[in-house]
Amino acid sequence: MITEWNIKQLGLAFSIACIAILSFLCPPTQQLWALFDEKLFRVFNYLLTNAPSFWLFNNSRAADWIEDIIILLFCIAAFFHLPKEKRSHCVAHSFFTAFYIAFVIFILNRLLFYRLWQFHRPSPSIILPDVIRLTKLFPSISIKDQSLKCFPGDHATTALLFASCYMRFAPKRYAIGAWAYSLFLCLPRLVAGAHWPTDILIGSGSITLIAYASAYYTPLSNSVIRWFENLASRLKTIKT
Repeated sequence: MITEWNIKQLGLAFSIACIAILSFLCPPTQQLWALFDEKLFRVFNYLLTNAPSFWLFNNSRAADWIEDIIILLFCIAAFFHLPKEKRSHCVAHSFFTAFYIAFVIFILNRLLFYRLWQFHRPSPSIILPDVIRLTKLFPSISIKDQSLKCFPGDHATTALLFASCYMRFAPKRYAIGAWAYSLFLCLPRLVAGAHWPTDILIGSGSITLIAYASAYYTPLSNSVIRWFENLASRLKTIKT
């Protein structure tokens, strides 16, 4: 656990994120990203022709609840796998991860991009012709397959940041599983046409990199996790 500032790693992470976002916004490279977006989106969108019901379910509200439960199960699995002396730290780190994800989504995704910057980017299902859409395949079912503000992706940011934080305290094999599951969670709305690939790669990826560096290359995560551990100790003392 880092207790001091790691300026080198922090600066590198912020530099990579800034370069990625600038390449997405600057006209010379913006056109290349646009071409990349359309080509790759077509590949993912074609998956709806083979298993539309699978992607319909994974874009439903029920799937959102199941995703949250699976993420919770990952934390529980790490808790029981770790030695007893590390379990309180696991619980504190899990709480930090949950609150930090909520904070990042609100401050960066919602407040910075949507309200202050007012970056409104229509999804491919609105822009591109001949998009295979779940709402057309299943017209009687309410499903989200379009957005006027698709950059960055909230689900992808949540998934990627969870995996990033989780690998800091979970055993290696569980961390690999969390990364695999988190990458899968980025797919449903991409396949359905609610996001472009760069919404995830540039948008959510850059935010995750900035958030991860801010938490773990500064004393932030250590301070908050230690506060949660001290709070748990005080509550135990009160109980006894």
